[in-house]
Amino acid sequence: MNQNRHEIRLAGPWEYAASGTEDWQRTTLPFQQTEPDSAGALRRKFHRPGGLVETSKVQLAVSASRVPATLLINDTSVPPVMVEHPEPSLTTTLFDVTQVLGDFNTLHISLLPEAGASPVTIIDVRLRILEQTTSHKP
Repeated sequence: MNQNRHEIRLAGPWEYAASGTEDWQRTTLPFQQTEPDSAGALRRKFHRPGGLVETSKVQLAVSASRVPATLLINDTSVPPVMVEHPEPSLTTTLFDVTQVLGDFNTLHISLLPEAGASPVTIIDVRLRILEQTTSHKP
């Protein structure tokens, strides 16, 4: 069995709010947290991708300077399933969101300070759709 992969980049509009506020401001990716000692969150709304079938698997791939603190889809926490390191200063964290996707979704990425670390930078976020295909041998 083979797997086809299709990715959808979640470009703008993104919003950022410092922790403890509901003052959401428009922003773009890549996004760098300006205050290394303060927490905050990014959010973006998006529709469920079309053409999904029962065997489709949907992951969120978050490319950042380090693993995000928390990822929520529709207020449901989604744990990371895999972390890739395509470059020394880049981490791509995969989150399986197949079971929590609705027709319309709100994605929240929490950004927490890390002692001694530079501010987190979110480079890009993509929906990764994996489809199982059967190869037929003659």
